[in-house]
Amino acid sequence: MERRILLTISAVFLIVFTGFAGGDDKDEKIKGKHRRIVEEAEFFYSIDDHFMSKRIYSDLVELYPDNPEFNFRLGYSYLHMRNEENLSIPYLQKAAELGYTAAYYFLAEAYHLNEEFFRALVALEEYRNRPDHKLTHARIDLAQHKIEKAMVMMGEPIEVMMKRLGTNVNSDYQDYAPNIDAEGNYLYFTSRRPESTGGYTDQEGNYFEDIFIARNVAGAWTKAEPLPRPVNDDGHDANVNFASSGNSMLLYRTHKNLYTGDLYITHRVREGWSEPEKLEDAINTSEYHEPSAALSPDEKEIYVVSDRPGGFGGKDIYVIRKLPTGKWSEPQNLGREINSPFDEDAPFLSLDGRSLFFSSMGNGSIGGYDVFRCTKNELGEWGEPQQLGYPINSVYDDIYFSVTANGKRAYVSSSRERTMDIYEIEMLYEMDDLVIVKGLVSDELNQIPLQGEVSIYDIRENKEVVTVIPNRLTGKYVAAVMPDRKYLIQVKSPGYEIAEQTIEVKVNNKGDFEVLEVDVALKKE
Repeated sequence: MERRILLTISAVFLIVFTGFAGGDDKDEKIKGKHRRIVEEAEFFYSIDDHFMSKRIYSDLVELYPDNPEFNFRLGYSYLHMRNEENLSIPYLQKAAELGYTAAYYFLAEAYHLNEEFFRALVALEEYRNRPDHKLTHARIDLAQHKIEKAMVMMGEPIEVMMKRLGTNVNSDYQDYAPNIDAEGNYLYFTSRRPESTGGYTDQEGNYFEDIFIARNVAGAWTKAEPLPRPVNDDGHDANVNFASSGNSMLLYRTHKNLYTGDLYITHRVREGWSEPEKLEDAINTSEYHEPSAALSPDEKEIYVVSDRPGGFGGKDIYVIRKLPTGKWSEPQNLGREINSPFDEDAPFLSLDGRSLFFSSMGNGSIGGYDVFRCTKNELGEWGEPQQLGYPINSVYDDIYFSVTANGKRAYVSSSRERTMDIYEIEMLYEMDDLVIVKGLVSDELNQIPLQGEVSIYDIRENKEVVTVIPNRLTGKYVAAVMPDRKYLIQVKSPGYEIAEQTIEVKVNNKGDFEVLEVDVALKKE
């Protein structure tokens, strides 16, 4: 999954710029004994293998230090290498000085990533003014807007406290895709560290992906541990989302080719987690890419990211609903308000199902993926996405945002420190009050935990607010509602009478976070 988190350069840029400023005149200057090296470098560059491209063009730049194309391609490769983006600047500068027009555009991006915004604007304007530039003015305007927006947002930070989690969670390797449970006690995430199952590495020396868990004990995170088999196997296994009930976890698992893959689901069992099962064809496609997804609180909807045809850009977010038969419906695109002409990824739904968080390279991103939020109106329609602002979002990739039940503590993975790490966010600004309703659903006589559904209805509005699923092992449920209202709690479980209970929830002061415990014991039919 980590290999699919890219910088803002899309593949089309490579097509536009490949071969630019090249030609027979340049080839005649290359010594015959080096022509094979050049062909090899061009091959790896053309297939976006930045690791091999960087290695070979480094040798070629030593041999031909004043070759503009070699300098450009080395800089371009560094720009796409994790932790090495800032090394691209001297080579792109050299290529620009030697008259390589495309270098100015990517130099602007390198300056942007280095938070040198004025230099970025100067380089971008130089690119715009050169008569042989390849990109449209609309595309250049978009890049300019991103730089200018970053300048504004970073000068007006929002009220949050953001800190990188310590070494019990983060490692010296890539750590990302945090999923926090509703009560903030368990943190699941993906890591590429030596403890991975099988201990295999890819051609760049990165360990395969595995899913890890850390527990919050007395306000501190325990040392993260990999989940055992069958969740982690010898290939790539990456957590995608965690059902709010704690019953299920979505994960992405690669095929034997270690490149393509599919979405899987694993269920909570007494021994840990069940053998992951590949999700249905309505969710996974054989020809296209579905890297992430999220379950609604009632687990009757799944929000899936896919690059299948019919979208508005690269990867789009779709909703797929569970039919009465138990099968999944055809996917429905969330529309152009949410899906931009660029990539969207990493959806996450709040506990009340009213807020959708996701990451996007469009929608007003200030660099790479940024986190956005949209809310559902009374008609069940998603509103316009809102940028979460700086410092939650940076000029690097900020992706896989998840939040606790009360909405006041969140987690995100970010590459702002040149490597992917997990950050904790305390929301300090005034938020909507929430009341957490939680409890135990059990058998009245045997007091054993029960499965079923807990639905909460607003009595005044006479409508359902949210439906949640109790944990299949413990019978515990968690839901979030607005205060100062009366609600009807209705609990259903197969073989038992429907139980109903009226509650009134309040908060004493603005910004308070209240917890109301409501246990429900059911009678057999």
